[in-house]
Amino acid sequence: MKKLIIIALMVCIGCFPVPISKAQAASAPMLVPFEMMPDALGHTTTQIIPAGRFTPNYALTANVAKTITVPAGANWVIFSAQANLWVNFNGGAAVVPSVDVLDGSGSYYNPPPVYIGPISAGGVILCPALTTISVISDTTWALTAMWYR
Repeated sequence: MKKLIIIALMVCIGCFPVPISKAQAASAPMLVPFEMMPDALGHTTTQIIPAGRFTPNYALTANVAKTITVPAGANWVIFSAQANLWVNFNGGAAVVPSVDVLDGSGSYYNPPPVYIGPISAGGVILCPALTTISVISDTTWALTAMWYR
């Protein structure tokens, strides 16, 4: 019984892949956990993350906001900014700022890896997971995003 519980826990945290049907594969992207990987001495480092298994590309047109749907189960996203990128995580449309935005609804410039999953405390969800993200650039280019669970 102990072995079964340990194996179940290892599957839950992503140590073993769980086989899925073709129908599930088509509807659910393969998201790997966002974990800091150990270095040669076994110390956890913030320098290395695993390669994403779900990495779509989004064609951006200069000065036109694009809404990106967050893949089911995604908790983290890393954008590959090849040009100027502004991202709005607040539910509004991203904009290339030209004036002060002081009400907190502004767009974030070239964000680092961002947690987009639910935020909870004491079992109460304080802020639900994001379902969409708005992006914009002042240049036409292709945006790459790596999604993690």
